[in-house]
Amino acid sequence: MRVMKEEGGATLIDLKALIENFIIVFKRLWWLAVVFALIIGTLLPVISKVNYTPVYRAYCSFSVKVKNNSNTSDLNSLYGIYYDKDLATQLESTFSYILSSDLLTDAIKEDLGAKFLSNNITAKCIPGSNLFELNTYAATPQEAGQLLESVMVIFEETARYVIGDLDVDLVEETVIMDTPTTKVNLVKDAVLGAGIGIALAMALFAVLSLVHNTVQNPGDLEDHLNMPWLGVVPVADLKKNDENSIVHNNNDVAENIHGIARKLDNMMKKDGLKVLLVTSTAPEEGKSTLSLALAEVMESWGRKTAIIDGDLRNPTLYRRVGLKKKTLPLEKVIKGEVSPENVIFKVTKSGVSFVGNSIPVEDPTVLINSNEMRDFITTLSSQVDCLIIDTPPCETMTDVALYQEYSDGIIYVVRQDYVPISTIINAVESLGQSDGKILGYILNGARETVEGYGKYSYGKYSYGKYGSGYGYYGRYSSYGKYGYYGKYSKYARSRYGDTVNE
Repeated sequence: MRVMKEEGGATLIDLKALIENFIIVFKRLWWLAVVFALIIGTLLPVISKVNYTPVYRAYCSFSVKVKNNSNTSDLNSLYGIYYDKDLATQLESTFSYILSSDLLTDAIKEDLGAKFLSNNITAKCIPGSNLFELNTYAATPQEAGQLLESVMVIFEETARYVIGDLDVDLVEETVIMDTPTTKVNLVKDAVLGAGIGIALAMALFAVLSLVHNTVQNPGDLEDHLNMPWLGVVPVADLKKNDENSIVHNNNDVAENIHGIARKLDNMMKKDGLKVLLVTSTAPEEGKSTLSLALAEVMESWGRKTAIIDGDLRNPTLYRRVGLKKKTLPLEKVIKGEVSPENVIFKVTKSGVSFVGNSIPVEDPTVLINSNEMRDFITTLSSQVDCLIIDTPPCETMTDVALYQEYSDGIIYVVRQDYVPISTIINAVESLGQSDGKILGYILNGARETVEGYGKYSYGKYSYGKYGSGYGYYGRYSSYGKYGYYGKYSKYARSRYGDTVNE
């Protein structure tokens, strides 16, 4: 699903696609938000406790008398002091400057014998009066008290340089608090840390939403691939490991596979096609399961069908058809050392003829590219109505390019939300679309999207319509890190589990 698109020379963000991508990313990676919340929610209280330094307060109240020539003065009978309201307002703004001035701090340093004065001194005016409250803060109660005494001694003399002639009278005795004004609130820090962790996860999801460019709907490829869309197969769990149940059960998977098979059957009859090659971009996109299911459906319609496990490097299809692990000497048949009957296995449940090995073949490229392989496929295809070759992924191996020389048409399997569109485009182009062999692509493993599964299964993208379009993308450079049958395979299973997409 493309979030960034070009329009009129400008790059625009599709807000709807961005929101859909965010929901997709969130559903897949929501656990990261929990992990971030737990980690930061645990670390922040620990950091706060380790770095906690208690702060103690000392304070007193004092009045300021200034020689005032103003004609308007009021008498405060309680303290016996005169004040001018305008002057009090001026003093309030001036004291903050005095308390932070180098003149005052240098004098206090000299009085306390300290090289650095890292403590805090504040003063605030009681509204409507010339009364001030002086506060000092320090790491210990003793230091706070000493600092307050030093300020009171030095403040009056320092203030005269700024304000002029004044008197400072202590109104309230010095109070030194024996409990710190600050405390470590572990619960608050934990909640704050969890919130920060969730916010970071959401920011990560937003970034991933911008770069998330996989296939969600058939239309996501219509603008890029000049080949028809054959249909969509919804995801289905195979808990019993019985692929045959996919097409015999009355469910969406069976219905959609039958629809795709019917479309392919019509193509084959119309154009005289017989050998079909099924491939995908990467491992675990479901091409083997679909190959076998399509072969079974064709056979059930009376179309004599055979399937070849074309993955000679890592053969696995023999287990899906119910064979025990034993040597099926395909290479010996191709070389003429053993008769073909030794490698053709009749699947009991479906009647499909299966050809494949149970052990890897040495030098598979040489074997696939041989005249003997061509003759074998030609002979086998002459004995059936439909021959399906299940190949390795075309992104990782050159085997597909060799097999396509023996095929009449190519079926491309695309797993929903799995491989970047750029990788798919590059892989399809490597097959050489110009020869017209690509019959179309199947969107496999479709889960319900933000807008709902029905929007492309029964609505705009129905079985009667093909999608088309042109375009290209560059190579997905980091794809190789997943390997061919190692980490990528494990990666896919961990994300999606054992489903039809195998």
